[in-house]
Amino acid sequence: VASAITLACVLVFGDSALHLPYWGYILLLLLSSVAFLLSLLVLGAHQQQRLQDTFQIPMVPLTPALSILLNVSLMLKLSYLTWLRFSIWLLIGLTVYFGYGIWHSKENQREPPELIATRYVVFPSTSLEEVVQPVQPSSQVPAQEPSPTEQPTS
Repeated sequence: VASAITLACVLVFGDSALHLPYWGYILLLLLSSVAFLLSLLVLGAHQQQRLQDTFQIPMVPLTPALSILLNVSLMLKLSYLTWLRFSIWLLIGLTVYFGYGIWHSKENQREPPELIATRYVVFPSTSLEEVVQPVQPSSQVPAQEPSPTEQPTS
């Protein structure tokens, strides 16, 4: 994206806005083009998923990279007043979105769960089962199972 933005700036603003000599503009254009092409080669070297889905973009990464370059070039041709209007409306939209979302979210309306503190005390001189069970709150005491030595009564 950075190389696409750099290349788009060089292409859109040209040597007139940059106040460079002609050879400097050509050098900058070549360097930004090489950086853009190298980034495409790095992306192309990355192993692509070969599963056949219902929709796939053709010629990855060339098509997405050229669309980024084209869109950045178009965005750079917009006037500063358009960017100012866009920024103001974006801030208004984000304020409404997050303001409404925070106050009307399900997480905000849910009651916080009560904190239950359970403390376990283990004394090394006795068995763990004898010590832990009396300390547990009554809601967390496990059901007693008959031991193998005890016979159930009928």
